[in-house]
Amino acid sequence: MQFSLEISPDHPALPGHFPGMPVVPAVVLIEQLARSLEEQTGQRICSIRQLRLLGLIEPGQRIDVEVREKAADSWRLTCQVAGKQVAKGIFSREAAEDSEAIATGASSADYQEAAPAYQQLPHSGSMQLIGDFAMSENGAETEVILAEQHPLADNEGVPAWAMLEYAAQLMACRKVCVGGEAMRKAVIVLVRSLQCPGAHKLSPGSNLGVRVVEEVAQPGAVQCLFSATSEGQLVASGEFTVLSEA
Repeated sequence: MQFSLEISPDHPALPGHFPGMPVVPAVVLIEQLARSLEEQTGQRICSIRQLRLLGLIEPGQRIDVEVREKAADSWRLTCQVAGKQVAKGIFSREAAEDSEAIATGASSADYQEAAPAYQQLPHSGSMQLIGDFAMSENGAETEVILAEQHPLADNEGVPAWAMLEYAAQLMACRKVCVGGEAMRKAVIVLVRSLQCPGAHKLSPGSNLGVRVVEEVAQPGAVQCLFSATSEGQLVASGEFTVLSEA
């Protein structure tokens, strides 16, 4: 099975991701891949495993996707741009086996504004998703209300996959505050697991709590565990690696 897709240069997330060098956010690619796969298979995609993001995708580029059935309820996707592999991973109908592992831990009661941290990050405008946050010994948490004009929304609402971008930016804000250095990259390069067990779309005005924990610090990158909840229900959770190079 094969299909192609393209992220329009007019996508509302692109002006802020990143100014002067628009790059397709990982969650936008994930949403488009999941939606296309659902149309092809008639199955609801609820989880992703071992999604490696091997190169930056620019808006307007044609993304050629090869799909191979791995099992009755999972498919291995390989994405290429102009013959060069840019992403590969496994999309599944069922939640991953480790979906019960979510970010936990006490945080400071003292919330701080994220604006100073964003001065050291490449995101701008509406793609500065974190308003304020509290830090813990090895992580951070935030509460957000989804904006009416959300840069990651479509006609049906904000994809639950978008919580991954919130978690990545939350960790980036924490790293800037702890290290005091700019992070000019701050892009997701690996999604080890990602589960969205509930509704696929979130309505504007929804109130969510996002928590992220640093698992492993690597040279130039950090591996994280995250969870997002709304009204006591798990919206999304997973593990990812984000570049942390200054």
